Amino acid sequence: MQASSRTFPIRLLTCLAILVLAVGCGKFKEIEVTSFQVESFSPNGMRAVDAVALVGVHNPTVGFTISDLKGTVRDGENEIAYLEGAPVTVEKKSDKEYVLPCTVTLSENLSLFQILSLLKNMDFEGCVVDLSALVTLNNGLKKTLVYNDIPVKDLMEKGRSAETFKL
Repeated sequence: MQASSRTFPIRLLTCLAILVLAVGCGKFKEIEVTSFQVESFSPNGMRAVDAVALVGVHNPTVGFTISDLKGTVRDGENEIAYLEGAPVTVEKKSDKEYVLPCTVTLSENLSLFQILSLLKNMDFEGCVVDLSALVTLNNGLKKTLVYNDIPVKDLMEKGRSAETFKL
């Protein structure tokens, strides 16, 4: 009887911790990108652009940091550009816009004629973005998230639908 009375508080605390984690983890699915807007960009050499984007995030749970943000812009199988973003820390329980500095580098396979044609028409129909990022929670847990085939047209026209970016 003595041994079970000692383990009861530990079992109770363990059950409570599991319950809190289970409830808290459900909120991770509610994290979403609510807006996306390119604020500024400036040339960086002949084939790259430094840009600053404003990204709106609805975060009903714990704070986290997004790092190692990398992406590829494709038109079918042809790679058009590569993206790299700086780390961003998202505050817990917030609805805010965050500044995301990034660099866009044109693919070496893209000719000057293709670049000019793309810029002249501004027709991004069929172009998609594949993204990956490392998400680190404030408690140190890490996970790499990967999103594929995000239409560039959606990003350019109205910001990105939150459904695709839910964690």
